[in-house]
Amino acid sequence: MELSKKISKIESLSKKLIIDLIINLVTKMGYENIYENNSTFIASIKGPISYDNHGFIYFDEHLTGNVDLSKIIEKIKKTKSEKIFSTTFIISNFNISKGFRDSINLKLKNETLIYLGRDEIIDLIEQYNNDYWKHDNLELLDYEKNYCTSILQESELKSLKIFSDKYQKLLDIFIEPKIIHFYEDKETQTPTKKAISVENIIKDKKPLIISGEAGMGKSTLLKRIGELIIQSNETVVKKNLPLFVSATELFDSNYDLEKVIELKLLPFFGTGLNELFEEYYITLLIDSIDEFELEHQESVIKQVNDLYNSNSIRFILATRITEKSVTIDCLKSYNTYSIERFNNKQIEMFVNKFFYNQNSRAEKLLEALRENRIIEKLPVTPLSLSLISILFEENDLEIPATITDIYENFNYLLLGRAMVTSRIEFIDISFKERILSIYALEILKRKEHNPMTLKEFVKFFSDYYQSKTLPLKKGTLEDVLFYLVNNTGIVYLKNNTYVCFNHDSFMEYYASVEIFKHQRLEQDLYVNNFFDINWQNSAVFYAGRSKDMPDFLKSINQKLKDSYKLNDYFSGISGAGYILQALFQTDNMLRKDTVDVALELNIRALELFIKLSSDEQLLFKSFRLPIIWLINLMFFFENFNSGTLKEPLKLSFNSVIKKYLEEGEKTTEGYKALMLALTLHSNRINEEKELDQLIFHSPLLNDNILIIISEISINMISNGSMNEIKKEIKKEFKKIKTPLKHLLDTPASKLRFSEYDTISSSKKIKIVTEGKTDAEIIEHAYIVLADGEVPYWKIKPAGNSSGGSHEVNKTLISSLATWHEDEIIIGVFDHDEAGLGDFNRLPKFFNSIKNNTIKKHENANIYALVLPIPGEKEIYFNEEQKYNYFEIEHYFSNEFLSNHNAIKNTPFENVFSIIDNKKPTISKEIRKISDVNFFKDFLLLFELIDEITGFKVNYLL
Repeated sequence: MELSKKISKIESLSKKLIIDLIINLVTKMGYENIYENNSTFIASIKGPISYDNHGFIYFDEHLTGNVDLSKIIEKIKKTKSEKIFSTTFIISNFNISKGFRDSINLKLKNETLIYLGRDEIIDLIEQYNNDYWKHDNLELLDYEKNYCTSILQESELKSLKIFSDKYQKLLDIFIEPKIIHFYEDKETQTPTKKAISVENIIKDKKPLIISGEAGMGKSTLLKRIGELIIQSNETVVKKNLPLFVSATELFDSNYDLEKVIELKLLPFFGTGLNELFEEYYITLLIDSIDEFELEHQESVIKQVNDLYNSNSIRFILATRITEKSVTIDCLKSYNTYSIERFNNKQIEMFVNKFFYNQNSRAEKLLEALRENRIIEKLPVTPLSLSLISILFEENDLEIPATITDIYENFNYLLLGRAMVTSRIEFIDISFKERILSIYALEILKRKEHNPMTLKEFVKFFSDYYQSKTLPLKKGTLEDVLFYLVNNTGIVYLKNNTYVCFNHDSFMEYYASVEIFKHQRLEQDLYVNNFFDINWQNSAVFYAGRSKDMPDFLKSINQKLKDSYKLNDYFSGISGAGYILQALFQTDNMLRKDTVDVALELNIRALELFIKLSSDEQLLFKSFRLPIIWLINLMFFFENFNSGTLKEPLKLSFNSVIKKYLEEGEKTTEGYKALMLALTLHSNRINEEKELDQLIFHSPLLNDNILIIISEISINMISNGSMNEIKKEIKKEFKKIKTPLKHLLDTPASKLRFSEYDTISSSKKIKIVTEGKTDAEIIEHAYIVLADGEVPYWKIKPAGNSSGGSHEVNKTLISSLATWHEDEIIIGVFDHDEAGLGDFNRLPKFFNSIKNNTIKKHENANIYALVLPIPGEKEIYFNEEQKYNYFEIEHYFSNEFLSNHNAIKNTPFENVFSIIDNKKPTISKEIRKISDVNFFKDFLLLFELIDEITGFKVNYLL
């Protein structure tokens, strides 16, 4: 407020108001035992040894040199004769002139006089009651100050062990929530959704209901509404009085609302409730009463409704139950507003306020939240964000390394709240936790994780605890179960039937509590179900409880190695990144093994991506190879970009770069090294050495494919420190315009098995076919028959683009030079004249081991295999080599081949040969088919391959 307005306000005060103001000020200064009499009052203040009495005398005249001094002196002497005091304060709400002061001092030389004129009063207000400038209702000002300094600072967070004074700033953070009003449009009679601001809520003078999940900030919103109501008092004549009422206060007063109101207001106001109801616009801010039994909820709601109807006392009721206005009759006429979960913008605002003036730390946490997709996994609310921020501040660890700790605190807050029911008395919160953990694991075990009905829920736990002692001082098991469903915000009753967890993460967290604390023998459930997203998330919670679980991680690693489906690859890579972060205290060599497995899964996923693009599936049809390379690289980057993974990533890089520099298959190893180096170079990990080594001290820039991948990926994720690296790559990039143009212009489907398709997984079993279409057909048939599993072997055509049985023959003969002892190589020949000829022309060191169908190199696991002919097609078998026509396409029906004009007659009845230029068409068409029976004849071939390799596969037929 401007000084001129302050002067005007003080000068306009009545005698009563100015005396009330001075009494208020001196009370704050430490004066006690105030005795008021008309325009004077006496107050005592503690001196060094005893109390001193001071007299305060108000004069309504303008105290200037022209005033009648005799009247002033007479009033002072008269007051002193009635009450003894040592110091006299002369009070006026106008300026006290110097001439007046000099004259009085001269007349009363033996008196101690202090002048409190307008300017001195303004100075005291500034020092002791600056809120006074809002309005001049001193009782209300004291109440408002108490509300703003006490009520607003109350928070459940203070009860946490991790809370300390330095986190007091959390209590000052308020991000306006997104509030939605669902209602029926009267004209169209259709459901309508409208965004509502906090200001709209304050302006609405009718009672209303605010709903939101646990931790959504309902209590904070109510308190802030009260604060905004207080701020409005500066500009209104009839003042507003917000009253925050907690569930605990209602419980302690035996659900008597009027008693709570008296206890909270009468210490500040000298009048009774009826006078307060008349003098102020009162808004009752009722915090969640969901913890009460229904009868007590109804009682409280009836009381607030009666107060509204009889005294126009508005109320705002916070609740977790959106249907509250439907289930309780007297609330049906009031609007319900729902608080939405934080969106990305609100999350960013919250984190920036928490890390005020610490931009780098704020951005680091925000980046972790975005890239780890935590926003999708957790109920991101003011409460969960507070816990995330505190734990990040404490140990500089990102989620999911701290996700279990976050939920530990979340659990403590939600289950450890003061009991507000008279029916139950727990010994401690562990019993509530145990019921939730048992239920969570039971639901997690169910197919599709379907919840129990309420009836089923009660019977399940009645049976479970039938012969067990309940840790209750008061109440029954059924009381406890209904309390958990109705009062905690962790589980709720959906459609008045099903007991559901409010968020999947609650189910996942409490299931981990059950296995970790009570059923450790069930740990294998996490391993066996690791590719199920709910089981995987729960496994991360489980791992985070110990943070050091070497045996568990070994089991997870083996599970990852045994995956053969595309969804499992991506789920495995993502899960590996998360679980390694949760297990940040586990041996780094073991964690390095997990990184290695994830890299291999990434390459397998890349191969399958390219296969799907060559099948011309709609989603991947137009993809180019550089896009597929980049998608895979970025998927690994996002899931392993965490400071907690620095050491295992470095160890893995050292292993990969060594292999890249020493051994073959350089493009694949270079691609892996690039993924690791880029991840290590991220802003979050900030390790530069590995990328420098790769670019400046390895053959990476001699490989056109790796140059292209490096250029695209580094431009996407680069930071300022990459400038020299980018220059070096750019220099080489400019030299490869021709292959780059070809790659960007050609769909990946046309480049499969070409010189550009050189990034491949390290499968130890390799199958070589006569041509590209043979490889495509065999691979697709396996995936269909194995129920979507990717082959455990790697397949590719032999030799140059023309292929043929002669190339298979040459490949098998020359393979010994590059063969490793842990590898198996199988060459597949058609059962036709050319195939049999080249099969039989293999050197003598290939020994026949099965009816001239399989041959094996005498010094290595290198095999030759002739396509087996199914019994119903034995007509294709002819003892004379030149009259054999059976090729891979013959595993399909003659009808299918004929419909695609892919066969022609031979000299033999019902024996047909394949038209070579129709093979690409057949390959393309069959890769659109997923009918198992269509590929049944391929089982003969796959069973022979499995017999050679020793693998057991559960085919669908």
